Amino acid sequence: MKTNNSLPFSSFSLRESTIRGLSSLGYQVATPVQQVVIPSALRGESLIARFETGSGKTHAFLIPTFERLQSEGGLQVLIVIPTRELVSQTYAFAKALVDTIYPWVRMMRLTGGKAMEEDLHQLKQQPHVVILTPGRLTSVLNAMNNTSFQQLKTIVLDEADMLLDNTFIHEVDGLLKRTNAQQLLVFSASISKPLLGMLRQYIRPDHIFEPDEKTVNNANVTHILVDTRHQEMLQAFVLLYRHLMPYRLLVFASKVATIKSFHQGLADQGIDAALLHGEMSFRERKMMLKRIASGEFSLICASDIAARGMDIPDISDVLSLDLPQDLAYYFHRAGRTGRYQSKGTSYVFFTKDQQRAIQTLTEKGVTFTRMALKAEGLKPSSSERVYRREENPEVKRDIKKAIQRYSSHQVKPGYKKKVKRAVARVKQKYKRKAIDTIVKKRVYGGKKDE
Repeated sequence: MKTNNSLPFSSFSLRESTIRGLSSLGYQVATPVQQVVIPSALRGESLIARFETGSGKTHAFLIPTFERLQSEGGLQVLIVIPTRELVSQTYAFAKALVDTIYPWVRMMRLTGGKAMEEDLHQLKQQPHVVILTPGRLTSVLNAMNNTSFQQLKTIVLDEADMLLDNTFIHEVDGLLKRTNAQQLLVFSASISKPLLGMLRQYIRPDHIFEPDEKTVNNANVTHILVDTRHQEMLQAFVLLYRHLMPYRLLVFASKVATIKSFHQGLADQGIDAALLHGEMSFRERKMMLKRIASGEFSLICASDIAARGMDIPDISDVLSLDLPQDLAYYFHRAGRTGRYQSKGTSYVFFTKDQQRAIQTLTEKGVTFTRMALKAEGLKPSSSERVYRREENPEVKRDIKKAIQRYSSHQVKPGYKKKVKRAVARVKQKYKRKAIDTIVKKRVYGGKKDE
């Protein structure tokens, strides 16, 4: 899939007023996802687009769907998004387009948190565009008769892998079957084979857009493994934070309990930080996001609720205190920085227990630089660790032999120490071999020494 780094919006079949409006909003050049999606969507085609977060995919579907709206008539576009925060974020982007380019468009959002009667009253005003969460979807479908969907042109599923998991799959499947929309636009940062299999019931396979493998990971993000050298997590963070002095740092942990404890530890150290996690109410998260957007915090602590699609502005750096169990979330975490052509860094506190996960991420295209955290700050690591998916069978064999050599001496003094030394000698032997291999690759470029 070839894209142009400087393709203007004027290259598309858009109205002159749309091009001028986009320019006034600061959008002159289309991102790669916009370059492939907008022309196809303008033609009314259905598609799946898999791109990393921060790639501009929200405008990739908003611009063509708004461009195809007709002022007369009722509901024409349904945009389904998994969380209230993401609905509010998308609605804000859409409202900017409406206020600047499409003032005649009637638009509403449905996210729950208020009586269904209020939503039904709004629906009677016949909005052109409805942006909603799947939790409101079933109520809307039940309240509307089939004639309400006769003019429906487009359904957009954003963050589709979250929408079509076990929680919401029946609601979304029911929507697709009942409405029979002419166009289905699906966006997700990751698409599994089961998800792709389901989507192919509704979308022709020749309309699947994916970035080149070399660009799956955001090229604007640098990935650094931080060896904390056995320091306690909070102690290591304070040292790193005071060394980096980041413009705005977003810190992730996999468990809510971990990030809450970490946040409290920062408070005890006199460090002010925002906190976002799944146990907070929607109202609490909304208020916190407003405070963050106002620039009140330069440090934000979050569980993975903030990793998916949420556009927290001006994140210069991301730190993962641990790696998520679902490694796809690492890409979502790292994708909070390096957005819209800016540069960013994703740091990871790692331990030897995470070697397999790091190897998996490396195989998926992440290039990690390993650094050691010392009193004077981050320094290049003095040693190189070889990550393997499973232990070398030759190592296991030689360790077994070393143990068996002393198996008849169990009653003799010093037996355990001798076994320990024998095993250490075996591991040292293979460690030297691994280092020799690395050195040869660096010297001979991966070719054998002839």
